[in-house]
Amino acid sequence: MKIVLHIGQSKTGTTAVQDLLFRGRKSLAEHGLLYPDYYLGATAVRTREHNSFANSLLGYPGFPELTAEEYWRQFMDQYQRGDFHTMVLSAESFFGGPPLWRDLESLEEYEDCQRRKLDLLRALIDGRPTKVVVYLRRQDRWLESTIQQVIRRAPLRYESDRQLMDLLLPVMDYEGRLSRWEDIVRPAELEVIAYDRRSFPAGDVAADFVTRLGLDGEVVIAAEPGKPLNPGWSREFVEVRKTLNQNGSSRLEINTIDQLITRLDREMGSGAPYRLDPQLKREILEGVDAGNRLLTQRYGGPDNVFFDDEANEGASIEVGPDDVERARRAFEKRYRSVGGRALLLKHVLAGKLRAADPALYLRLAAGWGRFREARRQRRRRYPFGFQVTLGPKKSHRPRST
Repeated sequence: MKIVLHIGQSKTGTTAVQDLLFRGRKSLAEHGLLYPDYYLGATAVRTREHNSFANSLLGYPGFPELTAEEYWRQFMDQYQRGDFHTMVLSAESFFGGPPLWRDLESLEEYEDCQRRKLDLLRALIDGRPTKVVVYLRRQDRWLESTIQQVIRRAPLRYESDRQLMDLLLPVMDYEGRLSRWEDIVRPAELEVIAYDRRSFPAGDVAADFVTRLGLDGEVVIAAEPGKPLNPGWSREFVEVRKTLNQNGSSRLEINTIDQLITRLDREMGSGAPYRLDPQLKREILEGVDAGNRLLTQRYGGPDNVFFDDEANEGASIEVGPDDVERARRAFEKRYRSVGGRALLLKHVLAGKLRAADPALYLRLAAGWGRFREARRQRRRRYPFGFQVTLGPKKSHRPRST
């Protein structure tokens, strides 16, 4: 049995990779690769990623609220029931995840938590050959993307760009983090890839990841690409979200606001990316320079620059107060509309059903997912730009655990 761990990092196309693995679960199984699900009793959760398992390594809850050992037991049961030779797990929380270091007494306590997480993971792996795959984005660009994600999904965590930079400093120590993985987990292979779409097949990180699974098949980019997964917002809508966060929002309201702004940004957004203050960028890059040089030496090769300083960041687009006000008015109108109130009601009812009867909620969600997928197939639209197409089923060696 071989294990492949896709450990992130976040904001490097992980959602696209996970969606491919989720949609291609059956095709991958035909080639001996298990992308395991979670189960609540006999009901499949149909999970797209394994962050609940990764967070459980330190006891942090996540649906369906199992311990790390219980998750692992489910994974092994699925492996034993099928004709597999490899198990693939994908979770950004392997590389990051809770807790944040400011939630603890000291940075030393935080580092101890990270070691304990990897110690338990190593014990569960129990000597099985393991390959770790991680994509890394230059720290200032990663933080720019992460800031708007925090503003969108965890508004109480955000006070300012500088405050969030301080909160996430340990996560930006890539060299230290990967050294810990090598020292504790001791993977047979550790592949570290600079996140640069220009270097991926057809510019798609999911296509790149499939090649790293050793498949002879290919990921075909659909002729009619659809909506991107987990898209970023234009600067003016990020500023609108900051203002909304000052009023406080429930989790259900956060989900509703997120969906409405995502739709509006697709319709009328300027496309201006969120950018850090130049002085803050310089401080970040100066702080991580020594570690990044070590990364280049270890994983970029003697003649390669692991992080391309000249990578195109896109043309600068100015966003002013008038743009923010226009975006705010558009959101208020959409939120108060019949469609906006209906979306909020849907989230409220789904939340109540999930709390009251999780198994029924999962069955209904699975049925709705199958309906939507069938509709997409009929339209010949693959909404995230790719589909899994693999070659003939291959025979493989008998498994061993």
